[in-house]
Amino acid sequence: PLRINDSVELQIGSSADLKIYHNGTNSVIDNNTNNLLIQTASQTIISSDATNNQLTLGHSSGNWFAKATNSNTLIIGSESNGTNNITLDTTNSATFSGIVDITNGVLDMGQNRIDGSSDNLKISADNSSVSGSSTIEFLVDGSEKIRINNSGNVGIGTTAPSEKLQVNGNIRVAGVGNAIGFDTTG
Repeated sequence: PLRINDSVELQIGSSADLKIYHNGTNSVIDNNTNNLLIQTASQTIISSDATNNQLTLGHSSGNWFAKATNSNTLIIGSESNGTNNITLDTTNSATFSGIVDITNGVLDMGQNRIDGSSDNLKISADNSSVSGSSTIEFLVDGSEKIRINNSGNVGIGTTAPSEKLQVNGNIRVAGVGNAIGFDTTG
């Protein structure tokens, strides 16, 4: 067997641009040409691009299935089909394109939950009642349109509903009779 002691480099290339060594703690492959590839005869399995600061994992068709980029982003998907990717961005958010399959019909997001595991759809804010003042808000074009507060009050056109149904704006009733009934007995 070939043995190279700690802190001794195996240098490859006419300019010694590839170095392999162990520094006593870490095993290092140091490539000064900016790109490092791990390949089989027909495909690249792992590629590192120092110029663009990205790491790419490939698969049998030659397209990548995971890519970490210099913008704090991890993309899981397919280079040939950019519409079915999952993008995780550590500075902003996660975005999903294509179909998202939630196991057993439940999507948990901390204290919030969307549960479609039965014949009903349940949307929960603060599922464990940690804050006690949670709301469910429906936004359209970045603007809140409907709010349900922790008292069960529903507001349309208001962010602070004080009644079971509070509407700020006009209400239109159409249909046979156009009537609204009121029960004054309580």
